[in-house]
Amino acid sequence: MVQRGYGGVGYQFAQLAERHGSQVVVIGSRGLSGLKALLGSVSDIVVQISPVPVLVVPHPLTTGEWAAATDGPILVAQDGSPGSAQARARAAQLFPQRRIMRASVEDEQNTGTDPDVVHLPRRGVGAVGVAETLSEYAAQQHAVAIVVGSRGVQSAPCWRSAEWPRQSPTTPNVRYSWS
Repeated sequence: MVQRGYGGVGYQFAQLAERHGSQVVVIGSRGLSGLKALLGSVSDIVVQISPVPVLVVPHPLTTGEWAAATDGPILVAQDGSPGSAQARARAAQLFPQRRIMRASVEDEQNTGTDPDVVHLPRRGVGAVGVAETLSEYAAQQHAVAIVVGSRGVQSAPCWRSAEWPRQSPTTPNVRYSWS
């Protein structure tokens, strides 16, 4: 189903996805800034409330993003939660031909022990620090998408978002959906 909308239609997109049994919502992002970004965008609302996975594609795509789209890997954020396990499973379903990379953002004193997970030291504070760290690593690896899971704070359980990373670490393109 394809529908174009503006303004407060984020809730309607999420409801349509649920009503029609969609496997994923693909939505564009216009890269709002300033007051518009503070008030939220349609894609932000859909990511926060959708009961199904959401793929947010930024506009416009850079040359590096177009190149990564052809064969770049998928980066899945891992934190040991059920939400991150669901995110990994859904990423494998949605991107069956792509290499799945797992990364965990941790405090420097706790670097983890799982050899299949890249353990990244956190840069910055809180969710923003995690988002920036993941975005920078995704850009370095030419990842086509970043997949993050929900921690179950929302009423609808399951995986929340796959983002196309921006190639510049100064403009991370990960939704801050951690709580």
